[in-house]
Amino acid sequence: RFAQAGRDKRTSAIDYGSDISSESDDELDGVLEQQFEEEQKALKAQLDAEQQSVRAAEKQMHEFSQLASFFSDKLFEQSHNIKNIHKDVKESKQYMGKATQELESAKKHGSSFRKYVVIFFSIATGMLLLLDAMD
Repeated sequence: RFAQAGRDKRTSAIDYGSDISSESDDELDGVLEQQFEEEQKALKAQLDAEQQSVRAAEKQMHEFSQLASFFSDKLFEQSHNIKNIHKDVKESKQYMGKATQELESAKKHGSSFRKYVVIFFSIATGMLLLLDAMD
């Protein structure tokens, strides 16, 4: 853009028949060079700012990726834990069913067991009385 402006000035000076001396060309080249350097500095500053912005966005994306990976790992762990809990609940239900059956069986047999214990102690007491009477 600045180079074009410099060429236009030279061309317009030539078009009007003006005679530009070599000092004037050197001065014009120096001005153009200074303008190029200023434009280059501005572009470099803009590029640096954009690069920092890109790095910040890249850092945020990396952090987001890490968080997503962490979240995924935790979901997998929780899924595994839930499956184990579900399996344990099923087993507990089965054990409770078996325990209920055993208690019902013990209740049924408990009354007959008491009957046998009473009969045993009655016979033992009768035998002890009989043996005591024989002496």
